[in-house]
Formats: sequence, C-alpha cells, structure tokens
Amino acid sequence: MADNLHQGFLLHLEDADEFKTLPLVAFRRILYFLTVKEIKLLRRVSPWFFERVSNEFKQLFGTYQIEITRRDFVEIQRTLEVAMKRPYGLDIKLNLDLWFLHSADELIKSCNETLTELKLKEMNVLNVAVINSIQLPNLKVLHLKSILAGNVVLALIKSCKETLTELKMVDINFPVIKSIQFQNLKVLHLERIFNKWAVLALIESCQETLTELRLVNIDVENVAVIKSIQFPNLKVLHLERIFNKWAVLALINSCKETLTELKVKESRNLSEDEINNIKTPNLEILEFKKYYYCNYQYYDDYSD
Repeated sequence: MADNLHQGFLLHLEDADEFKTLPLVAFRRILYFLTVKEIKLLRRVSPWFFERVSNEFKQLFGTYQIEITRRDFVEIQRTLEVAMKRPYGLDIKLNLDLWFLHSADELIKSCNETLTELKLKEMNVLNVAVINSIQLPNLKVLHLKSILAGNVVLALIKSCKETLTELKMVDINFPVIKSIQFQNLKVLHLERIFNKWAVLALIESCQETLTELRLVNIDVENVAVIKSIQFPNLKVLHLERIFNKWAVLALINSCKETLTELKVKESRNLSEDEINNIKTPNLEILEFKKYYYCNYQYYDDYSD
C-alpha cells in the first residue's frame, strides 16, 4: 500500500492543490518513502510544497552554503544578492567560505543576520571600521587563517561572542584580550598564534564551556597560569608541538576527571610514563607521539 501511495503521489504532482487538504500525518508518511532526489524535486512543484517540505527536512534544507574562492567582488555580490532574495524562510542560514577577497567586509555586512558559519583565509584588506560596526547574532562557527590584522580578528570575535560554539584560528597575530567572555564556546583550535599571552587569555575566557581543545605549535611558557585553569567539561584534548612539557602536563591535569580523548605529539623531553602517571578515570583514547633529534634531524615515534 505504501508503494502505491508513493507512485500515486509522484504521478499526480501536477495537481498539487489536492495535497493541501491531506492530513499532516499522511503527508509525512508519504515523504518517508521518497528518496533525497525526489524530495528535492518535490520542493520545486509550488511555493506550498517548498515551504512544507523545507519544514519537514530542516536538516537537509536548513542552510544555504556558499564557498567563494574567486576574487571578482561584483559577480560575488550579485550572486549573493540573488541567493538572499530566494524564499528560504527565517530558519535558513548562510555559510560563507572566503579566500583572499577584496571588500569581504562589505560582503559580510550585507548578510550578517543570516550567517551561521564564516571562514576567512588570507584576509589582510579588511576595513577595521566596517568590521567594528558588524554584529553577527547567529554565527556559531568562525574559522580564521592567515589574518595578520589583530584588531580585525578581535572585532570579529566580539561580534559573535555570545553565540559562537566553535573557533579555529591558524597563523593569527592576535592581541591580548581581557574583556571577552564566551557563553557557548565548545570547540577551540589554535595553531601558530604569535602572541602567547593572548592564547592563555583566550583559553581562560572559555574554560567553563569548552568540550574540545586543540593546540598546535603554540609557545606556552607560563605554567603557573595554566595550573590556575580548570576545564570542568573538557573531553577532547589534542596537543601538538607544545615544547614545554610542564605546560602539557598542567593542561592534562586541568581536565583529568572529564577527559575521554588525549593526543600528545612532539613535546620535548616528555615521556609516556609521565602522562600515564596522571589519573584519568574516563580516558578512552590515548595517542602519544614523542620526538627527539639527532644530528639536527627530527624523528618521530608513535605509541598508541
């Protein structure tokens, strides 16, 4: 019977108005038997189908994602304007992936209300005044790479500090921060951040909410500050090329009660025994990769 309903549904899509009187339970039952391709085609039948199917499959149609790698700002702006005018509804959000684009600040400003994910790479032409005027009330994921203007980075983070759940920064010249307090940040990934004091301040500001922390090639020397940090909810900790072994041990101790996954790679003079001496009752995954050098050559040795 379900197959007959399925076939009849697809054959009579021209009479879309007839389905408006169909009970919601019956409509959902029919949708259950459709393939993803058929569901996408169904949205095109009429505005009514577009709205109804979008509401039933919010995970499938809930985000409009645009990846921009071209540098023609006029063409990009025109494309984005057309996309924003389409009837996606209030729950539909936008993801932007921008790489070395002039006037990216104006582009971000034009769609700031709908952005949920923003990824910027090699953006050293951003207008600080424009960025300072932007608020990103729905942004949850922010990835920044190779942005040397620290005041721009700081302004972007402040614009979404209340909603941000994931922050990744690579090759960033980041200033020291004291006023930012994250409310929902769960994932923090820092790699090659040039200001070591800013790293500690950033970690301190989100220690209560973090569940995942990844630090790569970070110069961390102030062990006393790390010892004062506690992560009550941290489950995943990845540390790579953190050469101060005391900093590594302090970070592990700060979350030893909740930690379930630990990966330590290339920390000078650190042994696996020193890690095992720390009691981590909930640890499920441990990956240790030690490093040593001989004749100015570096060698790796894995231990799982």
